This record gives sequence, structure tokens and C-alpha cells, in this order.
Amino acid sequence: ASVNLDFNQRLRRGEPRASSIDKSLAEKLDRYRTWAALLNADGPFDEPEFCYQLGRVYARFNLVRQAAVQFTRAQTLAPNNFAYRFALAEMLLRGQAPDKTLQAVAALRASPLPLATNLVSQTALLRLEAGAYFQKTNFTLAEKLLLEARQKIPDDEAVLQTLTEIYLASGRYTNALAVIENQLRIAPKDSRAL
Repeated sequence: ASVNLDFNQRLRRGEPRASSIDKSLAEKLDRYRTWAALLNADGPFDEPEFCYQLGRVYARFNLVRQAAVQFTRAQTLAPNNFAYRFALAEMLLRGQAPDKTLQAVAALRASPLPLATNLVSQTALLRLEAGAYFQKTNFTLAEKLLLEARQKIPDDEAVLQTLTEIYLASGRYTNALAVIENQLRIAPKDSRAL
């Protein structure tokens, strides 16, 4: 309640940013070892950073819809946060919603957020966009986008992994093997590449 109250007071004053957690509140939260224990004792949060962190927990356990709900709420409360919006786009892709993923990626690209123009962020957006086109069975466009991302950052492991998955799914095993060998050059002990 204290976290929710602090954030809602800031929101009403026109300061929609994550609330700062003072030392006494942090100590109270530390007595809970897990998110489940925290939510069981105190109920849900309505503060963007807590919603985002809870969404990440859900995503880690592959609870895609629950994670998307939390990321949507975080984005609603703090619409100018790139991380919240990107996390939602990722969950839309994982939830097999390619059209909504493409809309989210387009909105991120059109946004004036500083991180949206960052090279690493642009590559991550290309990877999401390629994944969406892959789900729509447009393998050619998905490959083109990933090769474009690979040119920008040649050693990006996420791009290489996504490119490998697309090649394997489309039966292009020789291409997949070349990318896997590149992955192993970058990270020789990567279990997925091995």
C-alpha cells in the first residue's frame, strides 16, 4: 500500500515515474524471500517498476499472459519507459501475436525515447520484427531483417540464435550450421549452439 500510495501521489502531481523506495520500505520488503510470499502477504502492486519486475518473474516461468498483463500495466503507468514497452513487445511475440508485435515494434521505432535510437535497441527491435515475420511464415523477410541486424552488430548472440532457429525451421541446415559455427567462435561453451 505504501508503494502504491507513493506512486499514485506522484502520478497525480504529474510525475509519472517509478517511486523511490526508502530504506525503511526496502527493509520491510527484504523480509520476503520470494515474489509469491510478498504478493501473498501484501497483495499486488500498482507501481510501474514493481509491475515490470513481477512481469519478468512471470516471463522467466513462461507465464506469457501474466507477464504481458504486468508489462502492459507498467507501460500504462509509465508510457515513456523503453524497457517496459520492449518487454511487452517480447511477450506479444512469445504469445504468438505477430501482428501486435509488429505494431509494438513500429510504435517503439516511432517514439522519441532515447533508447529507441540506440544501436543495440535497434538490433533488438529488428530481432523481434524478424520473429514476428517468421511466425507469419514470411521466412525471406525474417532472414533479411536478421542479416541486417547481424551487419550492424556481428557478434550479437541473440540475433545469431534467432537466425539459426529460422534456418532450422525452414530446412536450411547448411546455413544454420554456418551460423552455429559463428556462435561457437564467439561463445565456445554455449550449450544451445553445441
